[in-house]
Amino acid sequence: MSINIQKNQWLKTTVVLCSFLWGFSLSAAEAIQSLDLTPTKLSFKASDKKTATLKTTGTTEVTITSIKITGTNKGEFTFSTAPDKNCGGKLAGGKDCTITITFSPDLKAAGARTAALEVVAADDPKFAYKVDLTGTAGTATPTDAAGPTVDLKPNPVDFGNQPVKTPSKEKIVTLTNTGQADLLKISLKITGDNSKDFAFTTDPADISVAPPKYTCGGTLAPKAKCQIKITCTPAAAGARKATLEVTSNAKSSPDKVDLTGTGTEAVQAATATLTPAAVDFKTQAVKTPSAEKTVTLKNTGKTDLTKLSVNITGDKDFTTTNDCGTTLAAGKTCQIKISLTPKTAGDKKATVEVKSDKTSLDKAELTGTGTEVAQSTTATLTPAAVDFKNQAVNKPSAAKSVTLKNTSKTDLTKLSISITGDKDYTTTNDCGTTLAAGKTCKINISLTPKTAGDKTATLEAKSDKTSLGKVELTGIGGDSTPTTTAGKVTADPAKPDFGNVIVKTSTNKTVTLTNSGKDDVKDLQITLADATGEFTTTSTSSTCGSTLGAGKSCAVEITFMPKSVEKREATLNVASGKTSLVKVPLMGMGVEYPSLKALAIDLTATGGNPVETTVKINGGVSLADPIDFKSSLTVKKNQPIIISAMISSLPEQDIGKEIDIIAIGYYVREPDLKKADAPSAENCDPSLVTNVEQGGYYIVKNDNPQDYCDWIVDGGAEGGWCVDHKTRDKEQATKHYVEKWDKNLATLEPLYTVVPDENGSLILSEQNKMVMYQGTIDGTGHVCVYMGYRTLAEGEGTPVFLIFNEDPLMIRVTD
Repeated sequence: MSINIQKNQWLKTTVVLCSFLWGFSLSAAEAIQSLDLTPTKLSFKASDKKTATLKTTGTTEVTITSIKITGTNKGEFTFSTAPDKNCGGKLAGGKDCTITITFSPDLKAAGARTAALEVVAADDPKFAYKVDLTGTAGTATPTDAAGPTVDLKPNPVDFGNQPVKTPSKEKIVTLTNTGQADLLKISLKITGDNSKDFAFTTDPADISVAPPKYTCGGTLAPKAKCQIKITCTPAAAGARKATLEVTSNAKSSPDKVDLTGTGTEAVQAATATLTPAAVDFKTQAVKTPSAEKTVTLKNTGKTDLTKLSVNITGDKDFTTTNDCGTTLAAGKTCQIKISLTPKTAGDKKATVEVKSDKTSLDKAELTGTGTEVAQSTTATLTPAAVDFKNQAVNKPSAAKSVTLKNTSKTDLTKLSISITGDKDYTTTNDCGTTLAAGKTCKINISLTPKTAGDKTATLEAKSDKTSLGKVELTGIGGDSTPTTTAGKVTADPAKPDFGNVIVKTSTNKTVTLTNSGKDDVKDLQITLADATGEFTTTSTSSTCGSTLGAGKSCAVEITFMPKSVEKREATLNVASGKTSLVKVPLMGMGVEYPSLKALAIDLTATGGNPVETTVKINGGVSLADPIDFKSSLTVKKNQPIIISAMISSLPEQDIGKEIDIIAIGYYVREPDLKKADAPSAENCDPSLVTNVEQGGYYIVKNDNPQDYCDWIVDGGAEGGWCVDHKTRDKEQATKHYVEKWDKNLATLEPLYTVVPDENGSLILSEQNKMVMYQGTIDGTGHVCVYMGYRTLAEGEGTPVFLIFNEDPLMIRVTD
């Protein structure tokens, strides 16, 4: 089945792919007309001003090459565009601008006037968008024809927001005599409710003095101009308004200009503290992340801190995350977590600084030392560093293992394992005194802090006094936690990760608490520690009561709704009275996806027919770090990226039919690009491929089909879209399709096929999960990505409906 060209519509079929890794391709429809100019006709009287609106019809940016007046009486019509909505140059997709047309007929000749406003765009320079202009000029009287006339611009004049009792910058009003006689007896004054808030920059009485300070003297010749300079000094907060009045011998006198402004209260200086003021990471193995250290930011002022930013200057080996968001309320605190991963050996210094709206609040100094971890050429110790994180004082940690491997061809003899540094670390091993060639053994390490504070040490393995390698040990002694006899409570999952969630939408996860002890847990307390309030739970979302019986379980449902694009962390605390039982770390990431235009096509119509739909498609491509999804991105070859998408519907839909999930792409290699300087839809053209073995249409699917099961479905892998879907075997799943796409939507191979659940439902709602690809692209060129689904006729498997993103996600891959 193919899709025909509809009236006034170019159906553009494009296929795209993330070349060597995965991809998919589809078709997209674009209208020939990229602009809409309304209305198509305007009728004027003398001196009338009327407006026309120019708007892009799609999501693609359009370049405006010319705007002009044509026709028989083009000299009697003029146009202008609003400064904040300039129609010249480029007009973004989905945006509009305003064109103001003024009719100024020659009063010496009465009668009808005709002209046209014409707009030309770069995508079709031979086609002009037009508004027909008509007007009527009455017979001029001798006085009108010969007298002076006043033109004041701009009108109105807005001074915007201005601090109370603080003078604004000058704004200039230009007075022009557009008549044919001298403008005489010019005088100025400011009137109105807040006239005292507006002032001339010199005494208005001086206006008639020669030479005038305003340049507007008592007389203004025909076609001459002069300037009137005004300032605004709000006496109080709120809207301020007045009127500039110009009196003269013109028939229109007094001529007026509206003056407006808004008084704003001075913002109290922001005050905040960072504690501690200095953080020392001591020694840290090269290329090994340290344990996180925390700095607390407290708003010590009486007003909210807004537009917060946290930055590190100095050594780039320090990294930071925080839960501060962009606003911190008065008296509140947030945490900044810092880690050191030395790239090289030596001293490391940096400064973490917090700002509010570019104003520095406080700084903390960061120090540490990168150390090389020598490794034997005959043996390896892995991992090279072990972090025990926080551990209660006088309480042994769980053992952590290090593996010693003999990589030589001879036995290692006279083996010894030792720890230097903090004495709170202990070790056991099964290595003995000899380790045969190619064999491994385990070294178990435990931390039992005797006091609070940082704990560092070094584990070293030797063979006959020759060092085989070292492992850096780190940890923190924390407050001791009393042992409870009420029961042993565990959480599943132990570390819930909510993944990427769109800002201001929510997702839920359930934590199951199990009492595996022999006694009941009484006075069960469940609380959330979350500085930002983005993780929530309620008593109605929990099946846990005040007592958790021995061997029993209960569930707590947690909701994550991010407020901004940032990584978020919180802790679910479970206690028996005041005795802590388990702390469950929560994490999630707030993201925003660009909106992609959804195209829906009825495949039962001859040639296919675009139809209306409530389905929305959001998606983007981002670097793996930091995450910031965009509809197009330029990346380096082999640079880690994430491609993520979501299809949703509000109100929700029950599709109720078998469907194909499609994920398709088209890869154009470097030599074949039409536009190489940036991601461009011009490169989403199958005809550009000259070497099918290197570019073309690909489908690449992960070996584990469950990786896709959370896309567009409530219930994840347990229900909905993943029920009974037809998975391919490993060989088929990793196959590359390097032939060019034949553009046949009916036979396009799907990523997988799914069927309705046992109730005959496939629900598409507003809280759908996302399919995500995370990895690298190992070839240079251009990738265009499309995704969507198509419904199938019952019992036949024939596609009857197709929906996908008309605007592709675009990735430019460079060396």
